[in-house]
Amino acid sequence: MPEGQVPVMLTPHKQKLVGLKTQAVRKRDLKKNIRTVGRVDYDERTLTTVTTKIEGWIEGLHVNATGMAVQKGEPLFSVYSPKLVQTQEEYLLALAAGPQVGRNLIAASRKRLMLWDVQPSQIRALEKRSKVIRALPVLSPAGGIVTEKMALNGMYVKPGMALYQIADLSKVWVLADLYEHELPWVKIGEAAELTLASLPGEVLKGLITYIYPYLKTQSRTATIRIELDNRAGRLKPGMYANVAFAVSAAKGLTVPESAVLDSGLRQVAFVAKPGGMFEPRVIRTGMRLNHEVQILEGLDEGETVVTHGTFLIDSESKLMASMEGMMGLVGMGDWKMEGSKMGGMDGMDMGDMKMDESPTKNMQDMNMQDMKNMPEKKDD
Repeated sequence: MPEGQVPVMLTPHKQKLVGLKTQAVRKRDLKKNIRTVGRVDYDERTLTTVTTKIEGWIEGLHVNATGMAVQKGEPLFSVYSPKLVQTQEEYLLALAAGPQVGRNLIAASRKRLMLWDVQPSQIRALEKRSKVIRALPVLSPAGGIVTEKMALNGMYVKPGMALYQIADLSKVWVLADLYEHELPWVKIGEAAELTLASLPGEVLKGLITYIYPYLKTQSRTATIRIELDNRAGRLKPGMYANVAFAVSAAKGLTVPESAVLDSGLRQVAFVAKPGGMFEPRVIRTGMRLNHEVQILEGLDEGETVVTHGTFLIDSESKLMASMEGMMGLVGMGDWKMEGSKMGGMDGMDMGDMKMDESPTKNMQDMNMQDMKNMPEKKDD
């Protein structure tokens, strides 16, 4: 029992007046809620840059605007290249000479065309036509949305020059920043709930797939990555999303925060006992999460603690302990504090107090004797 406090008895009427509420100590999993803001971004693994491996001039743009959707193998633009035309002519001449004469030349020309990203279907079309294609269409190496377009009609291009960027938006990333102290709670594979302004009332589910292994020095945050399915195309890069995690923090006995009185030096909870008694109990607490307190020592599962009206009971307990201490100092240790047993906050009934009359009688006798011994006052 805490020093300077005693158990308090409250009548049912008094309990109702102070609005007393109780709750059982229970064992449960403590969850830590983490909230942050994320931004929808491209899945970097699906980004494709379209370049050429040969120099030439663009003649005709089949995809001429950013944001257009393209399919894999769809023509993007056509390029005229003298080297490409020359290689086509060599290939057709080798085919005309026959495999016995131009076998090596056929193989070399065909290989050169494929190294320049001429597709097998285009080579078969060349063989069928037996005629050089002046401006050869460049086919898209991937399907998706054109996010960048640098190609212009009539533009001279060189090998390695970026002409388009294509992103597959069937899957997107949500990148969110967490503070340094939140990182130990989050692990790869944790579930996350996301809400977006563009999808009111809808909660999206995702999993953390990566935690970037470095911190941003200015904000002291680290970035986590959440992957979401986007085959419906509702999520667009650049959107903001509210991200929430409910991670498991610990398991054990818990009580509501309102049940714990923390003075800084000790923590106290009031345990309900039969007959309207409330016993102060020193406890040791652990983590505090979501208005719940982890109990390490002092309480057992199933015990009932006060959750509302705790401060009033605490004041009553300290008041009764102080009064009992004062009674002991003046030699009235035999007083029975009926008020503390029946809820002294209603007021102490002096008629119910019982004490030994001998101390009072002795004090009166002493006062009379002192008065007799006092010297008489003489007039000047």
